[in-house]
Amino acid sequence: MRMWMINPKVMCRKHLLGEHVELHMFVGHLSNVKSVKGYLKNNLLEPRSIEWRHEQLVEEMLRRGYNHNSPLDLSDALVYYPLEVQDHKINIIASLKELLSRCEECKANIDVIFNNCSEHLFRAPDQGMNENCRAVRLIHNPSGVKFDSVNFQTVSENRWHVKLQAVQML
Repeated sequence: MRMWMINPKVMCRKHLLGEHVELHMFVGHLSNVKSVKGYLKNNLLEPRSIEWRHEQLVEEMLRRGYNHNSPLDLSDALVYYPLEVQDHKINIIASLKELLSRCEECKANIDVIFNNCSEHLFRAPDQGMNENCRAVRLIHNPSGVKFDSVNFQTVSENRWHVKLQAVQML
């Protein structure tokens, strides 16, 4: 079980529906007050984001014409866990690297976004981006190094680097 926390619009069908099912499994796991230590250690679970993430996935499923008939009810399941567990955050870049290493279809979807937004990649965020590039965001990098967000290769020329904002909708 895992939460990718990657923008659902770039996920293939298998990963979109798989994460959706796994969110329901996580709710069952948390409701039964089972240990989540391994999930946290391995960058697989972000407990406070489960309901929000479910909404994101459902929105994308409906956009693609898939059916959805499984509401998610986390209720009070998290109250049994310490705050450091509840507040754990997934390393999205590590998650993205893992997804891209596993799935050619997801990688192709991200490549399309990256390539379509190339004219916006190395502008400051306040210079604006077109509608198709909302998932690509420039983050200030004081070291003056750029990163190719798809292949994660260093390119040295600018003070900005690119990071896919997986939690930001396209």
